[in-house]
Amino acid sequence: LPSVDGRHYTWGAERVLSNPGRYALCWCAAITSCDGYQDFESYAAVLQVKAPTASPISFFCPLGQICNITGIQGEGLNDGDRVMVLTKCGDAVVDLETFPSGAGSLATFDTGGSFTIPAGERAGKYQICWCAAEQLCLNSVDYSVTLGRLTIGGPDDSVTYRCFEWEPCSIEDLEGQLLSDGDRLMVVADGTDCLGGAAEPQVGFPNGAVSLPATSSGKHFTWGSGLVRVPPGIYALCWCHAPYNNGSCSVEGPFDVPGGVLRIGDSKEFQYVTRPEDNPPREGDDAIALLLAVPLPLLFFGAICFGIKKLIGRKMKHQDETRNPWAVKRGLDSIQKRSKMRGEVQEVAETRASISRMADSKARTKDLRPKDGLLALYSMLRQHGAKWVKKKTLKRANAGELRMGHVKSNRSMASHTTETSGFSGNRYQRSIDVESSDDEDLFGQKPKAPPKATPKPPGPLEFWSVNDPRVLHLFDEDTQ
Repeated sequence: LPSVDGRHYTWGAERVLSNPGRYALCWCAAITSCDGYQDFESYAAVLQVKAPTASPISFFCPLGQICNITGIQGEGLNDGDRVMVLTKCGDAVVDLETFPSGAGSLATFDTGGSFTIPAGERAGKYQICWCAAEQLCLNSVDYSVTLGRLTIGGPDDSVTYRCFEWEPCSIEDLEGQLLSDGDRLMVVADGTDCLGGAAEPQVGFPNGAVSLPATSSGKHFTWGSGLVRVPPGIYALCWCHAPYNNGSCSVEGPFDVPGGVLRIGDSKEFQYVTRPEDNPPREGDDAIALLLAVPLPLLFFGAICFGIKKLIGRKMKHQDETRNPWAVKRGLDSIQKRSKMRGEVQEVAETRASISRMADSKARTKDLRPKDGLLALYSMLRQHGAKWVKKKTLKRANAGELRMGHVKSNRSMASHTTETSGFSGNRYQRSIDVESSDDEDLFGQKPKAPPKATPKPPGPLEFWSVNDPRVLHLFDEDTQ
């Protein structure tokens, strides 16, 4: 474009697409037309198009270490040029996790043919992007020229591996980039900084906490047949790369690259992990589960109802129930028992009086024999049996009249016994009077005369028994 002041020239906003190299600049005076190439007849200067022209396709840097990239060639390169590690050249995309202190080159030498790359803290693949010294090179967008692909090798330190206490330890597949046989791992305490190069091995781990040389392209590591004797927990791994240590790593390392995390599990976890595999699921198990699930609510409901019923029944059992006034009383009440006892006393008294009369009669007639006394007793039994039939008829009468009748009979029995019992005398009379006074205290009034019905006499066995005192009395008097 025409110069404004004759000192500054520009070719517009379009990019330079020509190949790197040196070009001659021709000048045309403003007094001419300057419309065609033939008008630029004066030589002004040399224009150099600067750019790298050749470089290796790929570069490698060990994980966690500063490294150099070399072999870069081009037009106009110098030690002021710079490179930056980006995921894509020309875009403002910087992996701050891999390069927390910046991804730009630390130094340039060999006239722009070599660069020092900062240490990458994570393994991965990136691009080396170039920026000429004549530019500002302040932002990542200024690095628009691609030199090649950079691979940061080593294990991925974000992966956790597992071993068990009192068991041998091995890692079957170490995850990472550009691993190689002969690499080693060392177990250190959790929180140890491997980059410092002063990591100490964990005490209690087999083989001095340093693994045997790696196999299977640097992915398989083992600590031998020794048993892990460290407490269950979390431990760190530090890695040694064999190609950058003369092709092999010794027990001393250097272990200056983070290799991941190792978790030591307990014996219970080991038993669970190594258990036999479960049987494969059978067809129809889901249907059986549904069939079992349907009656369960009904069973629960039935159990709840049964429990409530049982609790209510237990509660009702302990409650005092109201007696039924119409219930039939079984057995004799106190008044009937006392009447029965008085009847028995009256029978004994009458028997004694009869025996006494027969004894007096025998004394007057000396020729009577024991057989006559037994005949007399037999007549008494028949007489009392007739009275007992009458008594059963009287029991069917009204209960209230019978109760009062028993009170009346007490006084009647008392007077009759006093008149007929000659040998009992005043002693039996006093017992009858005491019973009469008890009746007055019980009912609050004097008892009335009892009916002529008498209580049930003693059973026949008592009269016919040879141990009956009445029969023995007769025999004693007859003997005398």
